[in-house]
Formats: sequence, structure tokens, C-alpha cells
Amino acid sequence: MGELESGLLGCRKVASGAVVVVPSPRGEPMLVACFVPRDEARDTLTERLPRETAAFLPTDTVPARFLPLPELPLTLSGKLDRGALEKTAGTRTRTR
Repeated sequence: MGELESGLLGCRKVASGAVVVVPSPRGEPMLVACFVPRDEARDTLTERLPRETAAFLPTDTVPARFLPLPELPLTLSGKLDRGALEKTAGTRTRTR
């Protein structure tokens, strides 16, 4: 997961991001890259990120979905709240 997140953060228009595994609509594990865009339109970046990450990640590790968020959820101690992020990513993936 760390390598995938490093790849995502290597994209210059991504301010922060994390990759989580959630169930796909068919119940299979699916990688979802959640990210906070810097200053570019979210839709444009959402379309570009799969191509950009595919340039340096193995094909089977490129996330199936890229989910723009206004901010990543944090715990009270300021660390990434992976549970909340998985819940957000899972909910938004099922509704698409």
C-alpha cells in the first residue's frame, strides 16, 4: 500500500492521498485512491490520474477508482483515519 500511496503522492497536482481496499459492487476487493487535489479541477485530475499512475505502477496495482475529496479524514491525534476513509470510499463506490 505504501508504494501505491507514494506513487499517488508523486503526482504534482495531488496535495494528499491514500489508497484503501474496499469491496467492489460485486463484492471483490478493489483498490480506491482517495486524494485531495491541489489547485486543478477535480474532474480533470480524476481523469488524468489513472494514466499518470499507470506510467510507473504495475498494471494490476493501478487503483480501480480515483476519488477526489475536499480533505482526508483524520483521527483526533491528526493521523489518517483509514477506517473512516474506507467507509467513505466504500459508500461512494457503491453509489456509482
